[in-house]
Amino acid sequence: MKFECGTISGDQGPLRPGHYDIDIGIFNKQEFSVKMQWSATANDGKNTNSILRTLQPQGATSVLCKDLRQVLGNNQSFVEGFVIINVPVEPGLLGSLTNGSTVLGRTQDINILEVQAFYTANALDELPHNTLVDKITFRVVSDASGKIPTEMIGKVLDTTVPSAMNEISEPEAKVKVALAGRYGLSEQELADLVITIENVGVGVGTMIDDHAISLSKISPQASG
Repeated sequence: MKFECGTISGDQGPLRPGHYDIDIGIFNKQEFSVKMQWSATANDGKNTNSILRTLQPQGATSVLCKDLRQVLGNNQSFVEGFVIINVPVEPGLLGSLTNGSTVLGRTQDINILEVQAFYTANALDELPHNTLVDKITFRVVSDASGKIPTEMIGKVLDTTVPSAMNEISEPEAKVKVALAGRYGLSEQELADLVITIENVGVGVGTMIDDHAISLSKISPQASG
């Protein structure tokens, strides 16, 4: 299965800039223990040694980007390649699982494990996190431009704007900038706009998440 791990900051490839991650979930559907092997190959690299794990009946494990980087010895900002999962099975069991149709030494897709690859991508420069915001309550006293709806004049309104620790700023200026952007006020119209600040509160907001996810089911190979 294909994997992408890390951060792309330029436009040199088909993937858009962002943060990429993968979580390969592996579930033993059987009522008996199952041994599995996985290895990884980075693009233009060599296949790693196989990692052997034993899954207990109805047991589960996962392979994450940190596991892939560890076996690949890769600390680059972005790495992609393929993960190979094999299930070594005794010939007798392999035959029973395929109703006796298996050919010894031939690899086949056997429904022993449930394998799902969960891909995530986030195009933000940094992952979403809580941020400080100012909630400013205000009134528009007069608007010489006539661009602000008349029903808003004199009413108590509010807006939320980003803030920062130890920031020194003028709430009135923040509100005017927000109104100018919304109603297309020129510099002169903005200068003529009269508002009064009723109250300023500080709260916590969350960055908008430009996040994409996808799920892919894979059939591991069994070998006798």
